[in-house]
Amino acid sequence: MQLSTFALASLLSLASARIVGFSVPKTIRPGEGFSAVIHTENYIQSVQDIAIAFGVTPGVGYPGSLGTTLESFYLGPTQSNIVSNITKYFTTVPKTLTPGAATLSAQLYSLYGASSSGVLSNYNVSITVANTTSTDRPNEGEVRFQTYYIPTRDGRHEQTGRVNFKLYDDVVPKTVKNFSTLCTGEMGFGFKGSKFHRVIPDFMLQGGDITRGNGTGGKCIWGEKFEDENFKIKHTKPGLLSMANAGPNTNGSQFFITTVVTSWLDGKHVVFGEVADEEGMWVVKSVEATGSNTGKIKYPTPPTIEDSGAQ
Repeated sequence: MQLSTFALASLLSLASARIVGFSVPKTIRPGEGFSAVIHTENYIQSVQDIAIAFGVTPGVGYPGSLGTTLESFYLGPTQSNIVSNITKYFTTVPKTLTPGAATLSAQLYSLYGASSSGVLSNYNVSITVANTTSTDRPNEGEVRFQTYYIPTRDGRHEQTGRVNFKLYDDVVPKTVKNFSTLCTGEMGFGFKGSKFHRVIPDFMLQGGDITRGNGTGGKCIWGEKFEDENFKIKHTKPGLLSMANAGPNTNGSQFFITTVVTSWLDGKHVVFGEVADEEGMWVVKSVEATGSNTGKIKYPTPPTIEDSGAQ
């Protein structure tokens, strides 16, 4: 999914992290959620608290009008002062929104700061509201990896292979939404270029650390972590796709693919998909051969997700 980005003009001294732009999907769909990335840069602090409201209007909109309010966010002194980009997730777009060209508006408010007025700034970006019957939406239940790996001890004969996944979006829709969005990279970050950093034969392949690459990092599309959705599906066979975590409700972007039955993980890790075909399992088993009992990869170049996306 492509993003629409619009830069904000120079603002008042809002906080040490000045808001300079937003990225949103070019197309939004009634009844569904979407994410907006708030871009920041360093600035001199003078105002502690910021609130942002988003709204949508059919057509070109009206100057200074927010339109139909989608959601508002209070950043507060903590988030107002961080320089890294902030991702906010809208739970739903109204089902009654008219399909066609539309304007997404963002209004910035200063709270308890130098400005005593309400709205500091209003900015607009053109988007498209899709028809609810649109077929251009990728199926979140079907995604794939293109994986690079070295399957031989001499470190030669590099290979690539494709792994298709079937995702259980009817059982764990939020977990699937996170994984499929990281596959497409539509938020500006994702699995492409990341490594399988831990591979243990007769157990699993672990990857998805998109921030540090060593198993200590990762982030979800809503921030750093999200909760365990449910444990309805058990680790009953090889080829299952499950969330790696650091304890209850610490899901980010890290995942693992089982190569055996791993029933001791039931109730601790959320299973959300499986390898879809024999070709994919052949690649999984080939990548498994690059690992060791400690999880360390045998070769200088670890197995890498060269590309990922919707099938």
